[in-house]
Amino acid sequence: MKYYELQERIETNLRKKNLSSLVSDWINEIREDIGRKFPLNFLLTSKQITPVAGTYSYTFDKGESTGRYGGFHDNVNYDNGTKKFFLNYANSDSFGILYPLSSAGVPSSYTVRGDRFVIDKIPGSISAEKLNASYYMLPDKLVEDYNEAYIDKQYYDVVINLVCVKALIFTNDQPETLSRYQTEAGNSLYGMIFAESAYPVPKEIILMKFGLLPTPKEE
Repeated sequence: MKYYELQERIETNLRKKNLSSLVSDWINEIREDIGRKFPLNFLLTSKQITPVAGTYSYTFDKGESTGRYGGFHDNVNYDNGTKKFFLNYANSDSFGILYPLSSAGVPSSYTVRGDRFVIDKIPGSISAEKLNASYYMLPDKLVEDYNEAYIDKQYYDVVINLVCVKALIFTNDQPETLSRYQTEAGNSLYGMIFAESAYPVPKEIILMKFGLLPTPKEE
């Protein structure tokens, strides 16, 4: 579903034309929120980076506007020009203990700190070497009316339902309609995560991450 179609559907569902300017922003916010909270297979991408002698820390997405790093990584490998070597991952604390000092040589391990990955070694001189980082990106922002990405084609109902929930909380009205969209958002979101997540996620965790857990009834 194209950007303008998402906006029109949401405005029709809400019956509130006065939210048009907010709806367009909320669509992108929700899409990015999904990408930041779950490593989805259709968001898996990779970037090839030319290493620099003496530099051990690299940004996953190289600061580009597309293929933006979403917070989940898959692997990093080192290509010496003839052969690829997959690097072992260590969490930041362990990496600091194992490799207190960076040195020249063939990299064997990496860690992740924020939006960057850090390797333990790098050759003293660079010729044909490359670093390949695989990670889960954020959906590219929708800007033009006819923009459309995979999530908008395959899972537009997730985006629509979550934006409707956000809008109804914002306006603080239509409690019965809000409850209906919360249920629909939870079901559609769970269906997408079940089909696309890189690892299983319990439904309760999915709902909790988006504030969609049912409110306990007072006795």
